[in-house]
Amino acid sequence: YVPPAAEAKAPSRKFRRQYDEEIDEDAMKKFFKKYDTDASGEITFQEFIDMTLDLGIAPMKAEGVKMQESRAEHKVEEKVDVSQRAPGA
Repeated sequence: YVPPAAEAKAPSRKFRRQYDEEIDEDAMKKFFKKYDTDASGEITFQEFIDMTLDLGIAPMKAEGVKMQESRAEHKVEEKVDVSQRAPGA
């Protein structure tokens, strides 16, 4: 698990009230339904995991982070190798 850089403070009540007025409730319901895959009206832990992975915000163990970085470096190397080939080769 790699903890977030800094713990975020909860927004003030005044800020939340102002923000609540700006939220598109229909869009939020659509977003919720996208991840409530069993249509239970609740987000299960697995649905929550799927959502955080899809959004790219799932906290990962240190080993997982290293593996992701290694994969990313390998993909960059492959792109470099392909771009350095002579035309028609």
